[in-house]
Amino acid sequence: DVLEIYNYLINKLNINTDKYNILIVIPECAEKLFLSNILRWAFKIHHFMSISFIYNSLAATYYYGIKTALVVDIGESGSRVTPVAENHGIFLDFIKNNEISGYLINKYISNFVKIDESYIDYILIQDYKERNSYVSLDVDKNIKMYSECNGLIKPYKIPYTNIYIDPKSEILSHEIFFQPEFLAHMPGNFFKQNIISLSQLIFEAVSSCPIDLRKQFFDNIILIGGVSNCINFSQRLKKELLHILKEKNYSENTNIHIKKFRMSHISSYLGGNKYSKILYHNKKKWVTRHEYHDSNKNQIIQKLLMWANIL
Repeated sequence: DVLEIYNYLINKLNINTDKYNILIVIPECAEKLFLSNILRWAFKIHHFMSISFIYNSLAATYYYGIKTALVVDIGESGSRVTPVAENHGIFLDFIKNNEISGYLINKYISNFVKIDESYIDYILIQDYKERNSYVSLDVDKNIKMYSECNGLIKPYKIPYTNIYIDPKSEILSHEIFFQPEFLAHMPGNFFKQNIISLSQLIFEAVSSCPIDLRKQFFDNIILIGGVSNCINFSQRLKKELLHILKEKNYSENTNIHIKKFRMSHISSYLGGNKYSKILYHNKKKWVTRHEYHDSNKNQIIQKLLMWANIL
């Protein structure tokens, strides 16, 4: 629970919260109950002076100094494609989501793990996935090469553990983003007929946006989230998108430019930190503790959500 993490940090740092404002980066799909709980936690438990919100994707683009972009957030719980445009903010109605996530990659890799113990530390698998794993640019070619090597390719050993990763898992695990039917190979009910590939999800998100912005979005795709750190991810995604555009008879002049910046796994946090220094002096975009207690809670949430989408 994110509020428990906040409580731990506040207690550990011994912060006197009634003298501080708090800016919270929120997901674009945040439910009203979640926001109500945050406000209750901020004002009734910790008594912060005031609070404001900013959307996750808007914080990321603000950190990188980009005003119009398609933010592809590949997180542990799912993937989200969010169009952000100058003078519009986030097009909330055009956001696309699917369930393919870093967590499913961890599950996929764990099926190929060779280990002497019955317990698998998923934190180690997650760290391996983000630091050492790679995305195949030609999965059929890599599988053929793996088969022809006849066991000569040694498994990767996670340092200081007895965990060995089968090379085949490196080839196949990330393929679920581009061929979701690979989920059918996993034990459990992870595969669903309506799940589409990440490249198709991006195409549908751009196609739903105003036509005059579509080329800009294709030319400014930003990858964020831990999985975006995987080797070759942006190259493979570009290859798949170009294939879709060719199938849809898009103009050959349409550029696909996928931007992979440093610190992409925490870009939203860094953007929120950067934005808070500007926001601090704008008293109109904060809800104070007294305003929270004296006003209608639904109106306060609507006001905060409006500000979350405006820089």
